[in-house]
Amino acid sequence: MANVGLNVHESLASIGLPGNITYQDIDKLSHGPFSELLQFIGGHVVGRLQARVARNQIQSKHIGAVERTPDDKAVSRLASTRKHCEVYATELRERLQDMENARKHQLKAEQRVKFELEKLEQSEKKRQERIRIIAKDLKL
Repeated sequence: MANVGLNVHESLASIGLPGNITYQDIDKLSHGPFSELLQFIGGHVVGRLQARVARNQIQSKHIGAVERTPDDKAVSRLASTRKHCEVYATELRERLQDMENARKHQLKAEQRVKFELEKLEQSEKKRQERIRIIAKDLKL
């Protein structure tokens, strides 16, 4: 348990523990659930401080990178515009292909309907011819 108190004291000291709180004071509190809480706070806050330091370092590197020349900005805009054109051209090709496929399906459906109507018309003509022959035979 002594190591736990020492670890908690060190982690809390690294984030600004007041100097009048000694290792012995923390060691007295470092038992049971409160010990787990102190360990979590020490580790969590230290992690947050390290994350803040890392973010500040990244941001300080980006400050110089933000200041670009007009030529760099123009090149970037041109590259972005080209990318947009490629995306739009791809979308257009896909839509045109979809429209062509839809037209093909519609044409096939119309051809099927036309074929069925022609078959029905032929069947009807044959039926009428049979009726005419039967009617002619009955009149005789």
